[in-house]
Amino acid sequence: MQTLWQRILDYQIDNGNAVFPFSKRLQAENGWQEAYAQRVITEYKRFMYLVCVSPTAITPSDQVDQAWHLHMLYTADYWKKFCGEVLQREVHHTPTQGGKAERMKYQNLYAQTREAYLQHFQQEPPVDIWLPVEARFSPQTFERVNLDTHWVVRKPHFFMQSLVYTALGCLACLSLMSAAGDAAVTLVLATMLIGIGFIWVGFFMKNGNTQKKTLPTKTHKKRKKIQQKKNVERKKNEHGEFIDIDIDMDIVGGDSGCSSDSDSGGSSDSSGCSSGCGGGCGGGD
Repeated sequence: MQTLWQRILDYQIDNGNAVFPFSKRLQAENGWQEAYAQRVITEYKRFMYLVCVSPTAITPSDQVDQAWHLHMLYTADYWKKFCGEVLQREVHHTPTQGGKAERMKYQNLYAQTREAYLQHFQQEPPVDIWLPVEARFSPQTFERVNLDTHWVVRKPHFFMQSLVYTALGCLACLSLMSAAGDAAVTLVLATMLIGIGFIWVGFFMKNGNTQKKTLPTKTHKKRKKIQQKKNVERKKNEHGEFIDIDIDMDIVGGDSGCSSDSDSGGSSDSSGCSSGCGGGCGGGD
């Protein structure tokens, strides 16, 4: 009998005949690169595996939640094929209830989900998809933006705002001094303005990538050195020798049962979300 994880691995979320398949839509709607969108889909599959083997409700990262939201729009594929044939159980996603208590609850659930990920997959979740708890539940406001007709520029922090205001002040003084004919002051102000411009451009070039997330900690880097391949872990066999095991084919936990958790909710200001099979998930909607 085919195991749960193997069924999830074999499941193809893209319709091969579609000109604009699921992965392309996920990529376009979130402004992601193709490789990043494919990685999010992989993490979505891992999350759904954890949903089915975890004894408690669990909470996805925001990126995984975006993949989940989109997948549920493909109602026939999600309910009949993915839930009915692959997972062989229903997995629901319900609105949040909000409030401080719920926010704390889902922060704890998210931390537990990251621990469950490490336990079952024997590796830390990728930090650019599974953010730390503080970053995952920071206040967020999302709106759909057509990236073909609009630019999305990150807001500068206080230091950069100060530079912008200083540059505007220098520009105003430059205009006044130029009109008054004071060449020395004009030269000084022009030099200051050019310098501020270089600082601003350097900051924008360094921080303009909207997909850049928190850098890995020393622990993550240490684990990365141990795991030379993406989905390979090292274990000792019965002789005490280290061997490489493909965790895509050997997941701790196996094809186990699924607990039902109908306690849905979360925080509307923190986009909390949890799920159990047949239970609920509070998303950001």
